[in-house]
This record gives sequence, structure tokens and C-alpha cells, in this order.
Amino acid sequence: MEKKEKFIVYIDDNFSYVYANERYTQGKYDSYEAALNVSKALVIANLNGLHQPNMTANELYRAYTTFGKEPWICCLGPIAKNEGQFSAWDYAKEQAKIMCEGVSLKK
Repeated sequence: MEKKEKFIVYIDDNFSYVYANERYTQGKYDSYEAALNVSKALVIANLNGLHQPNMTANELYRAYTTFGKEPWICCLGPIAKNEGQFSAWDYAKEQAKIMCEGVSLKK
């Protein structure tokens, strides 16, 4: 029996969000958790790349929403109760606060 991935992680570029041809597929995953972990890691990598010394959480979040890569998860079947809606922007806002308060983030 052929194995089918249930979740696709797409990446949009916040800087050129109006151009649909800028979207690309990051990968396909069997579980929501795997897709979520990849998406979160991408957001953190973007925040780490955009962070400057003495930057506030709001400044970092604004830099992310302007220039960062925005992963989103597409489910190819029914969604289970534990498979929520991931918002890269919400996660970035939360993580920017942590980063700018001096707490190191996982890479």
C-alpha cells in the first residue's frame, strides 16, 4: 500500500506576499506534529536571522512580518481534534517576546 503524506508545509514570503508565484512547498509530512515542528523551527530561524542587539519584541515582530518567511500547514484530509490551526505570525509574536527578554531560543 502506498504511503500518503497528510500534511504539506507551504512557505510564503512576507515581503512579496502579493505574488503567488513566490510561494513554495517546504515539505510533506505524515503527522501534524512533524509539520508543526518544521514550521516552528523555520519561524525561529527567521527571528534569529532578523534579530539585532537591543531590538524590542515589537521591532523584531515587525521585521518578521515584513521580511520573514511564513510557513503554513495544509491538511489533505480530516483534521483531528489535536491538530489545530498554526499561525506563524502568532508564534513569531510570542517567540519575539521571549527572544528580546534575553531567553535563548532553540534552533
